[in-house]
Amino acid sequence: MKKAMLPSLKIDSWTEEALSDLTAKISDNKVKSLILIDGAAGSGKTTLAVKLAERLHANLVHTDDVSWCADPILWDEELLDGIVKPWSAGKKVAYKPTGWKKENRPGAIEVDPDKALIIEGMGAGRKTLRAAAEYLIWVDTEPETARARVVQRDLANGENGGTVESVTEFADWWDSLLMPLFLEEEPWKYADIIVSGSRSDLISDKLMIHVV
Repeated sequence: MKKAMLPSLKIDSWTEEALSDLTAKISDNKVKSLILIDGAAGSGKTTLAVKLAERLHANLVHTDDVSWCADPILWDEELLDGIVKPWSAGKKVAYKPTGWKKENRPGAIEVDPDKALIIEGMGAGRKTLRAAAEYLIWVDTEPETARARVVQRDLANGENGGTVESVTEFADWWDSLLMPLFLEEEPWKYADIIVSGSRSDLISDKLMIHVV
């Protein structure tokens, strides 16, 4: 059976922009911004999110933490009710997701109501979250590059079996869960900015972007 894949966006009009320029645009917005960063596994979205959060002094929530030991797809309503809505209402958040309670994971996801909020992860750009957000960033990366990063990362961390075969098998399974959501939601079509995960150089804070 042929494996489902994300469509090639075939973008020719990439523009180089400093990360500081992107953060300045977001900072210029007078509202307390909710920023969504979406992309395939290994696309570079987490690296970008961490950099943006540092520059913006923003809260950063990873969808993997919200869905930890819980439903890998249907976590958006929990995220909205437990984190986004109280943050938007100016309330300090210390939220313990369903999986954390079930597995007795210590701590909580803490969010400062006075700071911007960045949510990153596969599926972060879905319709239910877009309705509450000011910015959606899609990170576009060639599938081969993204998969190589996933394998290298999991091997380095000793995760998902710790062998190339087991890591690849897990990545295939994970993609099989998320790909239908991506293909149904098509978040790249609603992105305000598309960032090249392959061509950007976050070490030197240089981004290759496409403004939609």
